[in-house]
Amino acid sequence: MKVKMTIRSGEKVLFDQLIEKGVYVIGRAKDSDFMVDEDGISRKHLQIEIDDLGCKVFLTDLGSSNGTRTGSQKLAANVREEFKAFYQSIDLSYNVRIFLEVEMDLS
Repeated sequence: MKVKMTIRSGEKVLFDQLIEKGVYVIGRAKDSDFMVDEDGISRKHLQIEIDDLGCKVFLTDLGSSNGTRTGSQKLAANVREEFKAFYQSIDLSYNVRIFLEVEMDLS
């Protein structure tokens, strides 16, 4: 499984790429895998993990100041949670949203 990740700030696309199994950190820090220098984003805001089998996605809010939401649910800080609602955005701030779309490898 590959996941297409799109990070938007308002209508502006900041990142749009495929990610595979592994751990990715999103935040304002320069050493983040995806650096998002926008208001409301913490230095280390969110971790996205695709498990070793490549079939599950997990989210961890890294203790961000403003929190992370999926739909109306706020993620608990520093708690790894499975993400199943691919039809919902992941909201990092009032303006920054992440969209994940699963791309199945049928080969």
